[in-house]
Formats: sequence, structure tokens, C-alpha cells
Amino acid sequence: MFFSKFFVPAVALLSAATGVFASPIAEPAPVNALIEKRGGQDLVNTCQHVYDSCHPHIVQITPVAVVADVVVAVDAIVAVLVQAQVDLAVFVGVDVSAHIDAIVAIHVKLLAELFLALKACLVVNASILAKIDIVLKAYLAIIAQINASLCGKIGAGLPLLVQLYIKLKLTLCVNLLGLLSIGISL
Repeated sequence: MFFSKFFVPAVALLSAATGVFASPIAEPAPVNALIEKRGGQDLVNTCQHVYDSCHPHIVQITPVAVVADVVVAVDAIVAVLVQAQVDLAVFVGVDVSAHIDAIVAIHVKLLAELFLALKACLVVNASILAKIDIVLKAYLAIIAQINASLCGKIGAGLPLLVQLYIKLKLTLCVNLLGLLSIGISL
């Protein structure tokens, strides 16, 4: 009698759990069937839109620009790249292998123009470089999630002068800011 008080509820609970866990689950539909069908062309269009949105702000970063103008331009570029991360997240898992060359060309052009403008500008300081570095790391992480080979091809496509500038200026800047614990607000 004592055994049946605990045995019957346990069997009832396990049979209910078996019914729940053994029920078939419908195959999830693709997040966006249109993106799956069109593939990488939408990604190329999105990347081109990022370039077209950043280019007017990159042009404002000139050797004779004042700090306030450069900060406004960099903040606008940061805003475009942050929004682009959200827009590009839907392309994770989409096959873009047919459009890799076009995507790489757009990003090489964008990054080369941005870093050459920053290199030529005389008023660029550590906080400006840190903002660019942080947002580009996150942006390139999304690009790498879409296709792992994209970031390597983008890096290989950059001119040597830009690669050296990135390595020396940005890496040293962020390491210095990390050591000194200077807060940067985006």
C-alpha cells in the first residue's frame, strides 16, 4: 500500500513526460525564404549600401579637418557599421560563395579609403582610433560568421601601407588604452 502511493503518481508523471518529449516537432522554416532563394546578391547589395553610407563621412576626414569634424564623421561611420551588423546578421548561414569576390572588393575599397583618410588626418587621436577599431572588430566578426574566408581575403586585398597602419597604430592604440584603463563610450 505504501509503495502504491508513490508508484502511481511517478508512473503518471513519467507517462506525461514521455508524451511531451516524444511528440514530433515540425521542421523550422527558414528565417527568410527570400534571402535563401536569392543567396548572396542581397549581401552584395547590403555591403554596397554600407560603403555608400560611409563614403560621404570618410571624405570629411581630411588632413586639415578639425577634431570636432573628425569626431562627427567617425561617429557617423560607427553608427552605419553598427546598423550594418544588424542588417548582415540575417545572412549568417546563407551560401555566398558565388559573390565572394564582389563582397571582398567592396570591403577592401571601404577599409582602404577609411584607413588612408585616418592616416592622412593630423588630428586623429587615440579615442577616435579605438572607436574605429572596436566597431570594425565587431563588423568583421559578422562578416566572418557569414563566410569564414571573407576576412582573410579582405585582409589580403588591402594595400601594404594600410596593413602596416592597422597593425601599428590601431593595435598599439588599443593596447595602450587597455593598459591605462581609459574608458571609451561609443
